Amino acid sequence: MAVLFKDLRELKKIMSNISAELATIQANLASIASGIANLDSQIQTLTASLASEGSTSTLSPADQATLDAIVASSAALATTANQAVPPASAPATTSPAPETTTAAAPAASTTS
Repeated sequence: MAVLFKDLRELKKIMSNISAELATIQANLASIASGIANLDSQIQTLTASLASEGSTSTLSPADQATLDAIVASSAALATTANQAVPPASAPATTSPAPETTTAAAPAASTTS
């Protein structure tokens, strides 16, 4: 019975740790979602600005600065996302065991 209570206490401790980690992950994901919304807003603003200026082959210095800021923000967001939830490592691959076949024994001939 004492072992059961010890196991239960250990399980509660593990669950508490998982809950704390989950809260951290949820906060990280909320921050990432906010960053994505901010980038989306910046892109829409730049798109509207470019559309109002007409179609030109070069960006104005202000538009180039805005685009550079968006690129920097997206790089920072990608870094934050990778730190919050590292990319999963590729599963280990194992070669399948070679198939072994046994040759059928020749049929015994019967002569009468």
